Amino acid sequence: DRVILTSTPPTADTTTGSLVSTTGRTFIWDQLSSAQQDALRMTAGGSLTSEEIGQNRLAFIRGVRSLERTDAAPNNPFRQRDSRLGDIANSDPQYIHKQNFGYSQLPETAGFTAAAKSAYTTFRASSSYQNRPPLVVGGANDGMLHGFNSSLGTNGGKELFAYVPNDLIDELYELTDPTYSHRYYVDGTPRIGDAWVGNAWKTLAI
Repeated sequence: DRVILTSTPPTADTTTGSLVSTTGRTFIWDQLSSAQQDALRMTAGGSLTSEEIGQNRLAFIRGVRSLERTDAAPNNPFRQRDSRLGDIANSDPQYIHKQNFGYSQLPETAGFTAAAKSAYTTFRASSSYQNRPPLVVGGANDGMLHGFNSSLGTNGGKELFAYVPNDLIDELYELTDPTYSHRYYVDGTPRIGDAWVGNAWKTLAI
């Protein structure tokens, strides 16, 4: 089964007032907020369709093709796709595999403590880091940022994860419409790098 993630709708930070979301969710019906579920039930006229249709739309976005219109089933409710993967138009795929961003060499005057610098070396030497497969990340106009295994083995080319930005969920119901006209969803080029987050080094795709 595919690993597809999203985030909870943002809320206002009590200190700055900025809208932030710090909680991830699996992109399945029971994990979505009521607002996200309603977005998948939306119609072009602004009313809500049934919960069943909302769940079917979610399944379509996740890759289920049983309700797509075909020559054999022309009355099915959802548009026919050439592929589960949406087109990649303006998003330049990014490759990452054990790049050393040099954080262990930065001077402490740049804001990096000796502990953070040492931790970067430890992070890169860890078995979990060393055993990571090479990764290609790219945005597609199916509403997702995709991460693909880019190794040369039998798992090469397989999707490792996908991420649906919360801001796009309001528009995703349109992807199922048989009269759908192409739109640009996750169309920007991602940026990948290591970052010191919560007193630990992480590799981020933004």
